[in-house]
Amino acid sequence: MAEEKPEKLRHLLVQGTGSSYDFVSPLSVPHSRTPPARDRAAHGQRLLREYGAAFKTGIMARGGGGDVPGVSLTVRGEPGSELPFESLDSRRPDGPRVLAVREVEGATVAQVFVPQGGFQIIEEKLRDYLRKDTPKGKPANEALVASIASFQLAALQELWTDPDLPFPPPSQPMAWEAWLRDPSEELLSSFLLLCRQHGLITGERSLEFPDRRVVLVSGTATQLSSFAILDTLAELRPARTPPTEFVEMPSREQGEWSRELVSRLVLPASDAPVVCVLDTGVSNNHPLLAPLLPAANMFAYRKSWGLADHAGHGTEMAGLAGYGDLIDALESKMRVALEVGLESVKILPPPPALNPPELYGAITADAAGQVEVAAPERLRVFSMSVSTRNGRTGGRPSSWSAEIDRLAAGVEDGRQRLYCICAGNADPYWYPHYPEGIMTGKPLDPAQAWNALTIGAYTERDIIAEPALSGWLPIAPHGDISPMSTSSITFERGWPNKPDLVLEGGNVALSPGGTLPPDSSIPSLSLLTTDRMSRGLLFTYTNATSAATAQASRMAAHLWAEYPNLRPETIRALLVHSARWTPAMLSRIHNKDHRVRLYGYGVPSLARARWSARDVLTLVVEDELRPFKVGKLPAQMRLHEFPWPVEELQRLGAADVRLRVTLSYFIEPNPAQRGWMGRFRYQSHGLRFSVRRPTESNPAFRARLSKAMQDEGYTSSTGTDPGWELGGSRRNRGSIHSDVWHGSAADLASRQVLAVFPVGGWMADARARRVEKPTSVRFSLVVSIETDETEVDLYTPVANELGVPVAVES
Repeated sequence: MAEEKPEKLRHLLVQGTGSSYDFVSPLSVPHSRTPPARDRAAHGQRLLREYGAAFKTGIMARGGGGDVPGVSLTVRGEPGSELPFESLDSRRPDGPRVLAVREVEGATVAQVFVPQGGFQIIEEKLRDYLRKDTPKGKPANEALVASIASFQLAALQELWTDPDLPFPPPSQPMAWEAWLRDPSEELLSSFLLLCRQHGLITGERSLEFPDRRVVLVSGTATQLSSFAILDTLAELRPARTPPTEFVEMPSREQGEWSRELVSRLVLPASDAPVVCVLDTGVSNNHPLLAPLLPAANMFAYRKSWGLADHAGHGTEMAGLAGYGDLIDALESKMRVALEVGLESVKILPPPPALNPPELYGAITADAAGQVEVAAPERLRVFSMSVSTRNGRTGGRPSSWSAEIDRLAAGVEDGRQRLYCICAGNADPYWYPHYPEGIMTGKPLDPAQAWNALTIGAYTERDIIAEPALSGWLPIAPHGDISPMSTSSITFERGWPNKPDLVLEGGNVALSPGGTLPPDSSIPSLSLLTTDRMSRGLLFTYTNATSAATAQASRMAAHLWAEYPNLRPETIRALLVHSARWTPAMLSRIHNKDHRVRLYGYGVPSLARARWSARDVLTLVVEDELRPFKVGKLPAQMRLHEFPWPVEELQRLGAADVRLRVTLSYFIEPNPAQRGWMGRFRYQSHGLRFSVRRPTESNPAFRARLSKAMQDEGYTSSTGTDPGWELGGSRRNRGSIHSDVWHGSAADLASRQVLAVFPVGGWMADARARRVEKPTSVRFSLVVSIETDETEVDLYTPVANELGVPVAVES
């Protein structure tokens, strides 16, 4: 879909600015200081004043009478703290109700409707925090009150829960999904009357759920901003036409929609990056794919297989790789700029032929060879939505996954490559046992590959539009893992966290009797894409981790179009760095080890990966180091002193900030199964990152890391440093490591030095035996600092120091 670049600034690229430090002897290191405790009285009294003022202002704005039902408030949590929003939801009929919960830049934000008669319930919780103690001597309600940052009167945009689309301009007409705060007929009648009074057009049908009713509304945000309307709402989402309507169109009508879209296309440049689809072939005579996939970009492992798609799967993936969900492009009235092209390599034979399992790695390597010989300078993302159930290895490498690791690392030719591969789909038997079935299943081979981006599926598709399926219920809640996805929770401890990322993969529904539909797929819970036209139709629907992988590949290629000089490791790092867990994910899984193995690092955002806002500073480093002793040359660590805006951070003082760090590198695999320890490790080397602590000198910092570099167990996390979301033991698996530190701005101001250092790996032993290997290895580092203080400009002072122009792009 066409999108305008937001008025935000580019990331700052700091190319190879680190200092090298040789291995030094360990020294004693002082402990880090902990942030000061919260002032109970000041915090409680401020929240009590804010709560009362917001509620009173809301009642007065609504007329001030006793007939005002109540007020919608926004309760914002402290960044880095888990807001126990359930404590704001009262069981009393006239008590406060939590309407919606979302994650905003590291903080939980809850929308709460407070009836006039229920005001005192939250007020009493705040007063008890101030004046009462528990038997253990702690403030009453401390878990709730201490985690609340503020109370505010809710605005319409606070009810917007779509993570991918910005809230629309006030006067832009559009279709909305209005989620009413309860499903009662009384509230529905009131809402419909208010809509008519404000010139809004409502749909004929509504969808009823246990806690909500959904109504389609057409109009502008200005029309919806009436206080009376706002108080009926729990959340707002953009209304999306379900794929059902397009799939069920006759071929003639599908052709009209397709031709209209083609007339609005702006084709990618001839040197644009491409998504190389490794699948069943692609039907490039499709009118929407022909502009992106010329015949010269089509290949097959064996010429006798032909180039065309014999099964439909490859064409479906190509449509998603080129356009994303087709509904967005079809319904847009704007020109659609296509920034990336397509390639196709047919790696699966037409039936009844099958590839021998031992050939999977060789076929994948041959696919890379064919396209690279044809276009050696082209930037490409390899997209493989193909896996096998024969390789559920518990995380151990297979010949296929090891070959992908070799290809990504450029072991044979020095050419690094970016692979996006699917995590594989759960067995449909487990769908009714959601989510336990996902937690016990393993990703499919080759999803365990260390150097690839492994993609799982989550879903926001939770509305069933087919009238024939009235009474059916979606299995996965909005924003949670798709029933079709898999996880690495049951992987053995030392193997990577998989998936790395999750993208939209659709949902599954159960009948009132608990049965699945015949093929487990429902169009309105799926994504719209291109059909191979075997029946003369142009559109079809698709889902699962295959669909998620194609979308992730498209996102990576778009990012490469923005930054064509970056390494594959860096594109991989930026996508992971942009990912966030949804509120549903945070509320579902409190065990952080399970969370990262179920959801990876979360849902990526192309906007976050592309741009830095003024209150989010992102620095990108591409560098290298010598991981092991070579002759008389010692191993290295790299120290990067980042140019934080110290004055701005010191001015913020105790305000909460977040430091997010992502380290990405490619390992060379050694898949021989000989215990996976010591000199028999799978990985050639490992890298870690660590941040200097506030009271730590640079010599003491280097000494602490030098001790960690001696860790033969490959597990070092350089000790305890409070404030990290995951910590070393969770983030140090695999070859991409990402974590978030939460703390005060003043504390961060003194944490300007970040080190990357090596630990363990079979290559160290190869060095001892004088096996010829590169003396240096590459890595990419993405570092950002974020704050909720929107008046603070973190970007410009650093850009000025680095000599980077700060002109805004639009």
